[in-house]
Amino acid sequence: MNIDIFICGGTIDKTYFPDLEEFNFNKTHIHEMISQARISDLKINIKSLFLKDSLDMNNDDRSMVVESCKKSDSKNILIVHGTSTKVDTAKAIANELLVDKTIVLFGSMLPYELAKSDALFNFGTSIISCQILSPGVYISMNGKVWDYDKVIKDTTLAKFLEKK
Repeated sequence: MNIDIFICGGTIDKTYFPDLEEFNFNKTHIHEMISQARISDLKINIKSLFLKDSLDMNNDDRSMVVESCKKSDSKNILIVHGTSTKVDTAKAIANELLVDKTIVLFGSMLPYELAKSDALFNFGTSIISCQILSPGVYISMNGKVWDYDKVIKDTTLAKFLEKK
């Protein structure tokens, strides 16, 4: 199976810079995550689109994500994305009616490099999901997967929930 992974940044890829006392971007951690998960028998193509906090994403960034999905030869796409505007990007992708592809957006509430991060768990859930779900656009977080239009981020609880 062939899976394209598009990197957009988000909390999952943030690195702590002690001299600045802040989290910011240095590189993607997806290669480490794939190695740690011991993934084999999958052909994974990684394309780094940009490294941004999703609150800093704009329409041009979303268009780049959509175009990457459209141009991909893979029927299975995983998108590493910040949690704040993940649903907005998913809607932009879904509006393009890519009915023959399974596209899963995921991220984490804590950076991958932190000991108690949810990053690797969310990655594992997402990589399995993009292999077994029917074509469509999905959000994967907190051990669950939702259709893109049936989920919200609850900032008070710091997790994703089914939209009511």
